[in-house]
Amino acid sequence: MTLNEIASAIRSNIGSGLKEVSNFAYPIDQIKDEIGNVRNVILLEDPNKMSLNPEFFAQRIDNIPLDLVRFPYGGYSASPGLVPHFKIPRLAMTKDDSAIIYLGPPDQSFNIKIYHDYSFQNHRYMRAIGRRPFAYVDLAHDVDGTMDGYIFQLGPTGMQFVSTRSIFADPIGILEADGLFGVDEEFPAPNAVQEMIIDRISAKYIQYYKQLNHPYQPNTQTDQH
Repeated sequence: MTLNEIASAIRSNIGSGLKEVSNFAYPIDQIKDEIGNVRNVILLEDPNKMSLNPEFFAQRIDNIPLDLVRFPYGGYSASPGLVPHFKIPRLAMTKDDSAIIYLGPPDQSFNIKIYHDYSFQNHRYMRAIGRRPFAYVDLAHDVDGTMDGYIFQLGPTGMQFVSTRSIFADPIGILEADGLFGVDEEFPAPNAVQEMIIDRISAKYIQYYKQLNHPYQPNTQTDQH
């Protein structure tokens, strides 16, 4: 389903569940924001309860420009010179920091190894992959909600752009950015999770409005049947 279809299903469920309640209103934009938030909560839930393939939650961003900067944490850099740098939207939180599924050339000819901590300084000592490119992506996002990434050991490839398939914290923002927002692009979650999102948000709003409109019951100090 698209984002609009999910939001419409939630709105329909709320209306059906509140037939006995009059004068209720619900902000559709807030519901759309909650769709993304609930999806991220489901991603963090106990993996023993369900098996979620991260590919079904990923969104693709192509042709992210690279520029050359001096790595800000010089003491950890394997190179004293300038390194290729890129910016990506804030990543969703995952239990194993696996939000980036692919990062590399737009033609997907190779996948760059990702680090989120300074253990990347030991990369060059790894026998199997020590000579391959690797990237450090700083999980501390900037004020604009983006994260900085730095690529090492890229060599003389002349690569000017990278592409990524990642699970982003704001999936709706990514949908908006690619111009297909709410029209014909599938919301980044498998069908079963889409149904979970609909059920959870519907139940939340129905419970909230029923409590809000519950008539006052005087305390008679007797059981109410």
